[in-house]
Amino acid sequence: MANPYSMLSFLAAFIYIFLIMYVVPKDIRPRVKYPFVFLCLSMSVWSAAYAFVYPASALESTNTLWFWYRLSSLGWCLLPAFILHFSLALTGFRGWLNHWYTLFLVYTPAVINLYQVWTGYLVVKGFRPYQGILLEVSNNGSLWQYSHPLLLIVYFCIACLVVWIWARESPFRHEKIQARIILTVGCITMAIGMLTNILAPFLQINIPAVAHILTLGLAVAMWWVMLKHRFLMITTEIVVPKILEYVSEMVFLADQGGRITYFNHPVELLTGYPASELEHLSIADLTPEPQQVSNCIQRLSKTGLAGDTISISCKTRSGDSLPVEMDITPVVISGATAGYVIVARDMRPTLLLEQEILEKARAEEAMRESETLYRELFHNTNDLIYVHDLNGIVISMNPASVNILGYEPEELIGTDIFDLVIPEHKELALKMLHNKLVSDQVTWYDLSVIHKNGQHVFLELSTRLHKKDGLPVAVQGTARDVTERKQIEDRLRHFSMHDAITGLYNRAYFNEEMQRMSSGRHLPVGLIICDLDGLKLVNDYLGHDVGDKMLVTAARLIEDCFRQEDTVARVGGDEFGIILPESPVGIVSMAADRILEAVEAYNKSLPRIPLSISVGWSVLSDLKVSMNELFKNADNHMYQSKYTDKTFTYKHFLEDRLRSLTLK
Repeated sequence: MANPYSMLSFLAAFIYIFLIMYVVPKDIRPRVKYPFVFLCLSMSVWSAAYAFVYPASALESTNTLWFWYRLSSLGWCLLPAFILHFSLALTGFRGWLNHWYTLFLVYTPAVINLYQVWTGYLVVKGFRPYQGILLEVSNNGSLWQYSHPLLLIVYFCIACLVVWIWARESPFRHEKIQARIILTVGCITMAIGMLTNILAPFLQINIPAVAHILTLGLAVAMWWVMLKHRFLMITTEIVVPKILEYVSEMVFLADQGGRITYFNHPVELLTGYPASELEHLSIADLTPEPQQVSNCIQRLSKTGLAGDTISISCKTRSGDSLPVEMDITPVVISGATAGYVIVARDMRPTLLLEQEILEKARAEEAMRESETLYRELFHNTNDLIYVHDLNGIVISMNPASVNILGYEPEELIGTDIFDLVIPEHKELALKMLHNKLVSDQVTWYDLSVIHKNGQHVFLELSTRLHKKDGLPVAVQGTARDVTERKQIEDRLRHFSMHDAITGLYNRAYFNEEMQRMSSGRHLPVGLIICDLDGLKLVNDYLGHDVGDKMLVTAARLIEDCFRQEDTVARVGGDEFGIILPESPVGIVSMAADRILEAVEAYNKSLPRIPLSISVGWSVLSDLKVSMNELFKNADNHMYQSKYTDKTFTYKHFLEDRLRSLTLK
């Protein structure tokens, strides 16, 4: 067994054991420490077992040879899993190890390979002697031959990728150096190990399997990184700079002359200076008020104070001013000031917070004033202001309810607001509430409510939703009593469509109805034209007041002869027009006769001034004739009736009667 390969294997095993003993007592995160320990332990077992596989004399005891070979599989079968586990633990990559199934997925393939080796299948089918040592002969008879190298390649590539990403994303120089050394040595070791332990046996090349010995290079690299860069170890030299990188304040170290010897990452972020420029600047170069910094340093030197704080502006690379609060603390070594630790806090968030507090105080004051104004408005306005829930139950009501509704506010709170609405408008009120909940827009509408004395009050309302946590909870409404205005509007509307003397529809409304009838939807349409005979004589002899009374009497007689759906209008000084929708010839003729009969009945009562009305009518059965032509036809018939002997006789009689009345 005394050959150089066996000796190197033993040496490798001892070095791995030494690394374990060196790392275990150190202050290292357990999550990183134990994968590293198991990695070294597996390599130690592999190396120690192969020390008994190398000698050619091992062929004399085949069972013993295969025992050591299987024992070595604890190293090379589990090695890919230990490498990947260690890389994930070292880098904390994406928190993968926080999930229990990650380790299950990592170790299961390796354990399956180990099981195959110990239960019968061997990666090698035998050994052959060569120059005093044994070389492996690959077992090429099964696909299991490729499972181990494939697993090793895949796991190693994943581990390298994880370490590379960790190095690229890390802001710390020592972590980048550690990753660079591990990747370089690991890739070289992996390449040579694949050649000696996998390709050489497969191709029957006379090279001994020395991957476990070559891994000494990786072990030495780890050892050197531990000594040089505190690999895996938590030390003050590493922790303090790392902490300083994560604090939000700017931290400087300056020598006695104020030149910057150290700065953390926030200095670059806040000032905009790159590290290459900051290394050549002094603290005074970073402020437009260098004298203030110098005075503070001199004051500390003379008084021996432990530190001082000044408020100052910091100058950024772009020329902007950055307000900071600067703590300057002298570093005293052996009674002499060696330099200064300077911590500068960005005061912009503080100033912004102060401004926000001031604005909030102003807003609260404005809110109080607004609430006072609202209360005064709520109690003193003439408009009704109320709030009800989504079911219509009144929550609040201002005192205007007394003048508008006749109720005290206390009488209405807790009642259903829709009970105040007149029955004809209740459906409208419920519909507007529904629309309000759906569209959430300010709603304006008019409706009538019932006063406490039973009278109707017409209100103009506007409503809006009250919300809590984004959901509607109540409706606020403002109502104005517009009863008087509504009455005026109704009178104006009435006057715009009615004759001032007779109260009948006027010529403008009559023309609109004529236009509406021209659509043809109300055929057949009848039209009657009436002329009050002798009106001019009455006006001339007795005056217009008497003439107006004569018009009113005639209007009532005519109006009483027609249906509600018929339009009776005064279309001229002494002319009346009647539109009869959906009326055939028979109905129109009978209506015209009713007028004459009404006049005859009136005259039998021996009035002071008897009446005579000339009547003409026509019927439109289809749209071949226009409404204007229908009017002309009815008017012509009226004039034919007017110029008859009976009419002339009435006029002579009326004139004689008027003369006699005048003489009296």
